[in-house]
Amino acid sequence: EARQAFLAITKHVLFGGAEAPNGVRQASSLQEPSEPMVEIHERDIALIMYTSGTTASPKGVMHCHLVVYMTALANIGEWSITRDDRLLITLPLFHCAAHIMITTFLAAGASVVLRSSFDAGDALVSIGRHNITVVIGLPMMYAAMYEHASRRAFASLRLCFYVMAPMARTLLPKLIADFC
Repeated sequence: EARQAFLAITKHVLFGGAEAPNGVRQASSLQEPSEPMVEIHERDIALIMYTSGTTASPKGVMHCHLVVYMTALANIGEWSITRDDRLLITLPLFHCAAHIMITTFLAAGASVVLRSSFDAGDALVSIGRHNITVVIGLPMMYAAMYEHASRRAFASLRLCFYVMAPMARTLLPKLIADFC
């Protein structure tokens, strides 16, 4: 029932498996994709990000293509992002921090490792397995990883960002001493 409702409201559903369910097109049956002929101007709205709503109702903040593009370019230069970098994202994708980090890294040709949720042990395994060079997280995430980690766990990291809350004065020096 839910599947039929989904198919009814969805314009295109592609299936990459061996046999497509009824009402779904096989991905391999499509012709070579082409770029749509759409003119995009730099001041056209690219996306709307919503504020957190912690002090008032959430508000949609419009961002034009130029702002998104220039922010990504500025970040690439400021942080010296290259194609050899690998970013670990455990933040929700609807948040501006995750969005601009992903945009920045993909614009530089770097890799992004997405995790559906945060778990300190899983994050540390991902850092080691994928040779993550850049991490972004909340201070409490860093505290949890610090409790689980050895100095070796962060060997591949070159840059760490924390967002959305201040870092505890006692934690930051420990992280710098043990992991930087």
